[in-house]
Amino acid sequence: MIFWHWLILWILLGGWIFLLFLYFFHLFMSLRQKKAPYIGSYPRHLRLMKQKLFLAPGESLIDLGCGDGKALRFFSRYFPITHLVWCDTNRFALWRGRFLNRFFPFADRLSLRYGDIKAQDISWYDYIYMFLFPHYMEDLEERIFASMKEGAVVVVNTFPFPWREPDQIIKDQQWREVIFLYTKKNKQLC
Repeated sequence: MIFWHWLILWILLGGWIFLLFLYFFHLFMSLRQKKAPYIGSYPRHLRLMKQKLFLAPGESLIDLGCGDGKALRFFSRYFPITHLVWCDTNRFALWRGRFLNRFFPFADRLSLRYGDIKAQDISWYDYIYMFLFPHYMEDLEERIFASMKEGAVVVVNTFPFPWREPDQIIKDQQWREVIFLYTKKNKQLC
């Protein structure tokens, strides 16, 4: 009987080691191809957005560079947005997100797009959420503001656009600038 317990333990341990190997292999390949590795939104930033951000009911949101969709699951749970789309090229993070969505009660409002975030048509979204490294923010800045519709809001987590002043800034409890809001015209943001 003890043999079976040890066998099951070794099989489970082997599975975890295999998954870790896949993750680190994917991370290595992402860095080798000069793609951004996945870093999930920080829980304290999500709590801050829940307290301070106002997103109008019935509108649409796209998360560019979503990783596993953690931020979109947050938005679908706490905001009355009807259409949420996530887009990324990180296959490991997308696979993880699909797995997590199986257990998520609001998953029917989420849709996934695999692909380059530069190739996405953002012209009809009301909100664009971004949590990307600074060099990606610089590369996307002109394209985002040229493509987004009037009245759309860009919600940027942690790393602001380098050449534009945000319309509003949400600060955390230590008065650090954390969430940056950009619009093409005035819209109630907080």
